[in-house]
Amino acid sequence: MNSKPEAMRSSKMPLKAKTDLEMNLVLTKDETADVLGEEFAQARKRLPGAGKVAQFRQQAFDAFAAAGLPHRRIEDWKYTDLRALMRKVWPLAPAPDDEALSRAASMVEAHAISGARQLVLVDGVFVQTLSDLGGLENGVRIRSLREVLSPRCRFQLHGRRQRASSLRPE
Repeated sequence: MNSKPEAMRSSKMPLKAKTDLEMNLVLTKDETADVLGEEFAQARKRLPGAGKVAQFRQQAFDAFAAAGLPHRRIEDWKYTDLRALMRKVWPLAPAPDDEALSRAASMVEAHAISGARQLVLVDGVFVQTLSDLGGLENGVRIRSLREVLSPRCRFQLHGRRQRASSLRPE
């Protein structure tokens, strides 16, 4: 039995080169990733989309679980260290209540720009009643993600009408 905690055990990976060097790789479990995993498990049933959409989401989360949060040692993330930015994981925002909608309505009124289209999101939820959807250009529709991912919704994808459930995960 190994006395080191599982997160601190090293695995030796031989380099396939002309040397006899070995690389010790220390895998550490990130608390933030654990908390995000718990949040995802709790929220999964409430998220919009079923069938193939849910498969896409699960594949994406599995990729995250395998790779963890990006950090500065990954070239594409060298200027954005999510591990540092997400030391505290905040819970998902609940659906906006009447008080939040009232505050949003007064903010929309105070900051309205004449002649500009307004799409209002409150805590990540599209609020059609506060948005300006009148006179949209021909063929333009504004819908919430939940509505688009519902089994009843049909949408255009590459010139063909499809249901969100007909999408194929890769």
